[in-house]
Amino acid sequence: MIRRTPPSLVLATLGLCGLQLSAVSASPAQSAAHLQPAVSPQDAELREVRGTRVLVRLPPGFSPATSFAGFQDPERGLALMVSELSAPFEVVSAGFEDGGTLEGQGMKVLRRRTHRNGRYPGLLLEVEQRTKAGDFYKWIWLFGSQEECVIVLGACALDQGETHTDLLKALVLSSAWDAERTVDRDSALVFELGDTGGMERVEVVSGALGYMPPRGPFGGKDRRALFLCAPGMTAVPTDREAYARARIQQTATFSNIEIESIEPVEVDGLQGYATLATALDENDGGRSFIYQVLLSEGMTYWVLSGMGPQPERAELLPLYRKTASSFRRKREKIASTDGLFEVSVPASWTLQAGLDEDASLQVGAPVPAVYLVASSEAKADLERGLSLREYSAARREGLEQQALSVREPVELQLDGRRALLAEFDLPLEEMQLHYLHVSVDGREHFHNLLFWCPRETYSFSRVDITNVLGSLREIRDE
Repeated sequence: MIRRTPPSLVLATLGLCGLQLSAVSASPAQSAAHLQPAVSPQDAELREVRGTRVLVRLPPGFSPATSFAGFQDPERGLALMVSELSAPFEVVSAGFEDGGTLEGQGMKVLRRRTHRNGRYPGLLLEVEQRTKAGDFYKWIWLFGSQEECVIVLGACALDQGETHTDLLKALVLSSAWDAERTVDRDSALVFELGDTGGMERVEVVSGALGYMPPRGPFGGKDRRALFLCAPGMTAVPTDREAYARARIQQTATFSNIEIESIEPVEVDGLQGYATLATALDENDGGRSFIYQVLLSEGMTYWVLSGMGPQPERAELLPLYRKTASSFRRKREKIASTDGLFEVSVPASWTLQAGLDEDASLQVGAPVPAVYLVASSEAKADLERGLSLREYSAARREGLEQQALSVREPVELQLDGRRALLAEFDLPLEEMQLHYLHVSVDGREHFHNLLFWCPRETYSFSRVDITNVLGSLREIRDE
């Protein structure tokens, strides 16, 4: 059974999970795309938001977001996020009426007015937000009942706010909520925690996980101890340590936050920083501690945050550290259409179409952009005695002739078979693409995998590419 979020922890939950959405990184085509006339959401398709009971009307260009419950338009740098929260509308709306709560998240309210969604009371806000990761423009619609509520948030870069304000407002206000419908809330999760040390799960916003620790000797009725994990919704600056320091200072409902220590960590192959701080709890004035792990993934991040009363620190901190170290991104096995091999990909990667009509596997993610096409050829159909090195050279010859730079191929072992990896860069208009071509000497087939992404984001995508490549398995007939 999942417990409802205690009212005293609602605003802290929102501060971590619900108010941090930024615009997605715009593609190189954004400068032209944002000049195109917007399609009215009223004339657009009604689409379900994964893991929620909310439907929104979306014009062409929007696709399901890869790290949160909502949609994104990379061409125009737009994002729409939906969060359902098991807390009364009046409790959550009080936090939105409180200027100090929003200011703590770097938000300035430009306009605020009541706006119902059918029979549900609502509050509509137009805000601008300035953070270490950038400046953003947002429309936020909060509505709900005496038991639960919904937050719909549309965002773009602040300097594009005037261009997209009408579209974002219309997108947000197109939301329909079927509160009686049953959905799998966990379908919005793209990660999991392996060891939560007996903590009790509590309902938080869609796409996030929340846990309350077992009540300790200092735990009173209004004890404010909570562990949260959620995908970050902003692009991470280059200086990730500085961002980790700034991010913990934004922890909602806490003040006088003083960092005691910060150290590098690695969890699930992701690099990051673990930060420990003391703070003043604005709810009851008591001394508290905050433990935050911020893990970088591509140009975005994951944040795991545990908080609790200072007297319980010795008990809770080891529990929070153990739980954070058990973080794992969900991966999905996808088989080639010819049934010859399979790979495990991050939950943010989805099946693609139109990349290569001859490929038996096409997968990838739009933000940050990274793609894979793969195919197989039967050895019986090729020249007898063809070596792996000869085959690989023939397969990549056309691409390497156009390459700006080519690295000497290196040998690998994949699924117990010999493989050859070649890397090279190709120009594309005003940017460069980085390619990894892999040929695998299978039992009866040669398998070919071609990864590519923008050269400037390869360092962000390298871990995912390496993990996908290492997961390759030939499918053997039983």
